[in-house]
Amino acid sequence: KEPAVLVAACEHLTGDLDSGGGLAEVLEELPALAEHAVVVAVDTAVAPAVAAGVIPDVAVVVDPQYWNTRHLDNVRPDSTLLVSESSAHPAIFRHFTDPPLFSSSLFPLGRAVESVIGKMGPLGTGGSVSTTAWDLLRFMGCNPIYVAGLDLGFPAGRTHYRGSFFESMAVASGDRLK
Repeated sequence: KEPAVLVAACEHLTGDLDSGGGLAEVLEELPALAEHAVVVAVDTAVAPAVAAGVIPDVAVVVDPQYWNTRHLDNVRPDSTLLVSESSAHPAIFRHFTDPPLFSSSLFPLGRAVESVIGKMGPLGTGGSVSTTAWDLLRFMGCNPIYVAGLDLGFPAGRTHYRGSFFESMAVASGDRLK
């Protein structure tokens, strides 16, 4: 049994550690954690992990939207294994050197691909890539599993860490009245 750290990309603004450490609170410690644990990052957390000096062992990407691929702009984690599903946007695969490992798809496009190449193994979903990453770590037999940056309650209306692609786009689209 190997310990693991699941790195998600929510930034806690309250400082409330009872629900787990926010990404900003953990990035400084991530290099030390990575020495002793498998690091699995969701798509939105790959870039901040790399910026903190940690190349994730595994990246999990399951969102089929193009805009989701933009979280990996300017990041090429060459030694990171990509776990995805076949309906993920094709641009995501350009960011990784090794061929991806696929899980079964919930989307019609993915199911069509699987009807030709064969069924993949299922990973659980729960409306968040983080739940898929959790299920992957459970499937891998990792124990214990530590989670950083996961808060599905969207504290203070925030969905991702400060400086994420989505936040940067929102700021860039603003003007003095918005």
